[in-house]
Amino acid sequence: MWQPAGLFRPSRLRPGATLPYLALLLAAWTGLTAAGCAAGRGAVAPGPHAAPVEVLHPDQGHDHIPLPAFPHAPYISDPPASGPHTPFTARWGIHPKPVPDEVLVHNLEHGGVVMGYRCADCPEVPAALAKLAAGFPLVVVAPNPRLPAPIVLSAWQHTLRVQALDAEGQWAIRGFLARHHGVDHHPRGHRHTAPAAPAGPTAPPGAER
Repeated sequence: MWQPAGLFRPSRLRPGATLPYLALLLAAWTGLTAAGCAAGRGAVAPGPHAAPVEVLHPDQGHDHIPLPAFPHAPYISDPPASGPHTPFTARWGIHPKPVPDEVLVHNLEHGGVVMGYRCADCPEVPAALAKLAAGFPLVVVAPNPRLPAPIVLSAWQHTLRVQALDAEGQWAIRGFLARHHGVDHHPRGHRHTAPAAPAGPTAPPGAER
């Protein structure tokens, strides 16, 4: 039988001399196993802030600004969940690059949900989010390096922070979509169709043309 070099060979030891070695190996194995289990519990068990958290934010109104860079009152949440926004929206679907907040807020006003993620070079994350959003057409999936959690969903006046796409996170995301998707938030009596984004270099990436 093959044996790694350096390990003891019982045939060269006196009868009974292997017992101390076996006891040492057993103790070491037990210690490593216990440490591994403890580490695993720490990684899997939800901590005090690991569960998804949905927050209701005050309504910041429906003011229009001509372009994302136009000065406006600061948003009270990150990402914003209402407030000043451009007269045009972002196209629905997956965006490879960040989209200005001022554009996305208008998508929220139309009853959309923005699914933001913080990681870079992680194509599996937007793909998983898009899969969770199947059946919900008014969704934007886009990266956002400023997010306060790995994944944050936003709807009008609501945000959902998600730490991981585990079963609990996926359940929370689907519930958020079911509650907030498609709920129009334009002022009462106001029918609105988003105009096209301005032509030329001033149009933000991902804007609906």
